[in-house]
Amino acid sequence: MNAIATEILLESKTARDGQLTQVSHEAASDVLSKAKALVFALWQGTGAATTEQMAEYYDVPSATLRQLFKRHRDELDSDGVKVLRGKALNEVSDMMSLTSTASNITIWTPRAALRLGMLLRDSDVAKQVRTVLLDVAEGDRMDRSTTSQPLPPQSSLDVLAQSLQALTQVAQSMAEVERRQREQEVILTQLVAGKEQAEAELAALPLSQESPADIPARGRTNMIVRNYAQRNSISYPAIWSKLYLELYYRYKFDVKSRCRRSGRKPLDQIEVDGMLEALYAIASEVLA
Repeated sequence: MNAIATEILLESKTARDGQLTQVSHEAASDVLSKAKALVFALWQGTGAATTEQMAEYYDVPSATLRQLFKRHRDELDSDGVKVLRGKALNEVSDMMSLTSTASNITIWTPRAALRLGMLLRDSDVAKQVRTVLLDVAEGDRMDRSTTSQPLPPQSSLDVLAQSLQALTQVAQSMAEVERRQREQEVILTQLVAGKEQAEAELAALPLSQESPADIPARGRTNMIVRNYAQRNSISYPAIWSKLYLELYYRYKFDVKSRCRRSGRKPLDQIEVDGMLEALYAIASEVLA
């Protein structure tokens, strides 16, 4: 159950909120201390720690916490995280003997620090924090089940457990969607890189020394397109699309539609249909 619950805490804001609903800053500090020694400074009646101290506690880069703060700020603000500037910054800097010259500083409360433990996936300390938190919740539930006092029909922890189970499939589905998105991003990156490489190789080809009369219409058209692309820094696909559009306007010759039916490439289709000279004439006029 703990493995499933841990994954749910990482994926679901609802589950994280459920765990922290009844947790005070003092209780949060106790949970954190059971996983690893941590001392908060006292500021405005509650514990306070800097981003750097949180990074040291969880053994992660400070940049990782800053990214998490941006991504989950709505959650963390509700736990009392403050970004201090001006007079408040000077007050905290003096109190905590901070040497930073930054124009602002982020102060983490114990509850916010505990929520970090439910957001950091790869931190060993965060994993231990989640284990302690779930063990404490389970212990509270077991204590209430053995008491002589009558229990309400359903405790908040029971509701949370049911929520965790219900959200398991949602979390798994979300993880699968994210995995597929990452795969698609990799494929797209490869396609873009291949296109750029092909364009670079085509641009690097030496211009033919043959006289235009000796070169077939297809080759002459390619030469015009290549020269135009080099002169104007325009992509080859954009130039070809312009020529195919002109071919349609002037001769009602729909290259793309014919290619879909035949499965041929555009220039192959134009050559089969005897329209290369017409395409060359258009290129000579439009791209001159």
